[in-house]
Amino acid sequence: MTAQSEGAVLLELAARVEALTGADFETDRAIDVVVRKGGYWSPPAYTASLDAALTLVPEDEPVTLGMRQTSTTLPWARIGKPWHGADTTAATPALALTAASLRARAAQVRGEEG
Repeated sequence: MTAQSEGAVLLELAARVEALTGADFETDRAIDVVVRKGGYWSPPAYTASLDAALTLVPEDEPVTLGMRQTSTTLPWARIGKPWHGADTTAATPALALTAASLRARAAQVRGEEG
């Protein structure tokens, strides 16, 4: 897989995660195939667990998470420097962190600064 196509797949997966309303095993497996280059029968529960989602964060990148700032604020995550990183919102904190991590990985693969 070329860097360009891997970046595109990571962005597609991030969009898929952002659209979820809860954990999804098939999405976890699809992420695992790309991230761990082949995947496993029992992938980490990236879409359900903050601990699993944290394993997707690119090394040495700052992580910011938030939720409940107002009654309508969705959980959100940022990977990278403030105002320049990969920002996402999603239905749960684990989904937001997973999507932001996938976006940050896509930027890294494509050689973009986060």
